[in-house]
Amino acid sequence: MSPQVRRTGALDAMPVSELVQLPIDWMRGKDARFIALVASLAGGSDIREPVRVLVCGCGQTYLLDDGGHRISAAFDHFKRTGEDLRLPVERLVADFP
Repeated sequence: MSPQVRRTGALDAMPVSELVQLPIDWMRGKDARFIALVASLAGGSDIREPVRVLVCGCGQTYLLDDGGHRISAAFDHFKRTGEDLRLPVERLVADFP
């Protein structure tokens, strides 16, 4: 029997300073996508595409989709400006302990 995953419903917002503390592999290189996101943030735009995370029954949280570029760009912005952007996060909760 495979574990079931359910959506919690509405999107959450999580400060990038909290996202980078999760046990997830979010670091990305400074490629064209990263540079475009950094420029967009510097111009005042927000990140609108949610980062999807899986909340395990054990209490751990894991990155489900590749949100690494978004997190990396927002963290770079945080380090340069001190602005702790809140990124949209869709939490998926596993139905097993």
